[in-house]
Amino acid sequence: RDGDRVEVYRVLIVDPKVARRERFRKQGNNNAVLFATRRVGAKAGY
Repeated sequence: RDGDRVEVYRVLIVDPKVARRERFRKQGNNNAVLFATRRVGAKAGY
């Protein structure tokens, strides 16, 4: 209809999870400080 929105999606070339993992691997261990220490009793990932 007139005025309707059309959204076009492209196929993902690289899986976002894989891309993120590779990006972190390239950065090395220097920037891993954020997740290096865990609070006592904290859940995994928090």
